[in-house]
Amino acid sequence: MTKRPFFLLVNDDGINSKGIYYLYQSLKDFADLLICAPATQQSGVGVAFSYNKSFLLEKVDFDGDQIAWQVHGTPADCTKIALNELTNRRPDLIISGINHGENCGRAVLYSGTIGAIIEGTNKHVPGIAFSYYDKDVDDFEHVVEYIPNIVNHVLKHPMPEKTFLNVNFPSKSIPFQGMKFARQGNAYWIDCAEKQPHPEEKLEYLIHGKPIVYDEHDESDVMYLSKGYITAVPLNIVDLTDHDHYLDHKDLFESALNTVSVKNT
Repeated sequence: MTKRPFFLLVNDDGINSKGIYYLYQSLKDFADLLICAPATQQSGVGVAFSYNKSFLLEKVDFDGDQIAWQVHGTPADCTKIALNELTNRRPDLIISGINHGENCGRAVLYSGTIGAIIEGTNKHVPGIAFSYYDKDVDDFEHVVEYIPNIVNHVLKHPMPEKTFLNVNFPSKSIPFQGMKFARQGNAYWIDCAEKQPHPEEKLEYLIHGKPIVYDEHDESDVMYLSKGYITAVPLNIVDLTDHDHYLDHKDLFESALNTVSVKNT
């Protein structure tokens, strides 16, 4: 008998979101699943975790006999506690999502959906993050059929060490075109700090914004998503060094700053 794969399911929208429910539905028939998700909405927290702070962990009803846990903390907390306390079996994959709203371009730096995967990737457990373009949509039935195929492909063709896959589904309002293996785009957010009324006249602000598209490469996730493609971007977390700048400025920096340091000693 073939052993079923084992996946840890996480997200940042919370244990009660439709996204993680549909993710579970898409995978339950061929994999053993452990669900560990935040108790409340945690979008935008990135890879933050509850450093030196305790948090509550609770077993919750999910779907029949499926075991699920909610964490009063961040997505990265969910990954940490699941790997350290909730299972002795190493997951074949950590799968995060389905996020309500896209995670493409440089927005990945803020994503709790992706933060949960980065935490696992740092612990040598590969992962896939799934996000859907329209944040206000709760019906994911039209995309779940693609998830098992993507997951099975990654199982058969493992990613390099410290690399995970970031998958985005296009808006339902755009005619579906297929799938593209893409590169990360440059899209970012225009911030808007909106002052809020406060009963004690203290300064209180709500920060929100909207994405802005830069001069995008034709093969970026941003461009493909806008044309109706499912995008999959392999993201590597090992080396954030700007190697061109490092090579161009290494000698200049060291010669200038070491001279100053020697004079001041």
